[in-house]
Amino acid sequence: MTECIYDVKQFAWNTLMTTVDKKGYTYFERFLPQQKQVLTFNNMFDVEAMAQNGTCLRFKTTGSHLSFSCKKGDHMLRALKVIFQPTTFYQQYGKAVKRAHFKVSADKNKYSSKTILNPLELYIEGRLFAHTKYKNGKIEFFYPHPEKDEVEVCLALPHLRIGIRDFMLDGVVKPCEHNKKRLLCLGDSITSGGNTHHPNYSYVMQMANELDMEIINQGVSGNTFYVDCLNGLEYLDFAPDLITIAYGTNDWNFAPTVELVRQQMDRYFEKIEVLFENIPKVVITPIWRADEYVAAVTKELDEIRHMIERRAQKMKHTLVLNGSTLVPHDPGYYADGYLHPNDAGHAIYGANVAAKINEWLGNR
Repeated sequence: MTECIYDVKQFAWNTLMTTVDKKGYTYFERFLPQQKQVLTFNNMFDVEAMAQNGTCLRFKTTGSHLSFSCKKGDHMLRALKVIFQPTTFYQQYGKAVKRAHFKVSADKNKYSSKTILNPLELYIEGRLFAHTKYKNGKIEFFYPHPEKDEVEVCLALPHLRIGIRDFMLDGVVKPCEHNKKRLLCLGDSITSGGNTHHPNYSYVMQMANELDMEIINQGVSGNTFYVDCLNGLEYLDFAPDLITIAYGTNDWNFAPTVELVRQQMDRYFEKIEVLFENIPKVVITPIWRADEYVAAVTKELDEIRHMIERRAQKMKHTLVLNGSTLVPHDPGYYADGYLHPNDAGHAIYGANVAAKINEWLGNR
């Protein structure tokens, strides 16, 4: 079959916009420029602003070959700096707050640092067909399908940033129609899904599949009820059909006082009400973590859960979910043994949230 180079932007899903560098590589953005400006104030958020969690390329084709030139984003070195300077994550509190974690070693689904930085994955008709490590240079996939004339292909991009150029396909190709409702997900590292082995296995992706929605994943590792991260959302060129908000675990872990958490949370929800007053919202309190009963400056995590619940219930069109009921209280379902769910934990989390949302929306 004859191969042609296509403009990759027409295949992009779960992204707000695309940018192109001087060498012609296309990047996929999940934050608006106004939001990125806010997120550059520390190393961790700067890296997260460039990440492409949840982004994929979707198209239908009669062909069986895909190739493109790949370029790793220039934020890779910054990601390494973040790993070795973790106390710079939380400057929104005025100073970094250190706390000794209660560590639990997971005996299931143990991941190395290499598997956390997810691969490129190719799905054919919704099933994982092949995967490969991303690298600088040419990447290609072959996917014969003798039993079907046309198949739907989804290329799930890794969480860390890559650019794509010379996107080449054979056969007859057409983009998948953007005919789904849109879900905006706000949250921390658990929402960003960075600890999943497969890019498509985060609870956000599982939830979106169950709800049949396209997503914009604005999870940011280390984030809290930090109101400035909402700056720029007034410039969205669409109104989300549903919003999920999942913070609190980092607030509990790093805030010096409960009162500071309350103040930040109030400011955050006040702005959410201004931006999205009549849009259905789902607020998820912190999921279980293995160290939550260890003394912290903000006392028990349940205190934060109850505080979030009371405030969120004051908003219109809002469902509040108790996060501690959504993932098993078992370190085996956590990639690090205590805080971030692994693929199995995310699958349960996403299915539970989606079921509760479907029930709620069906009763409205």
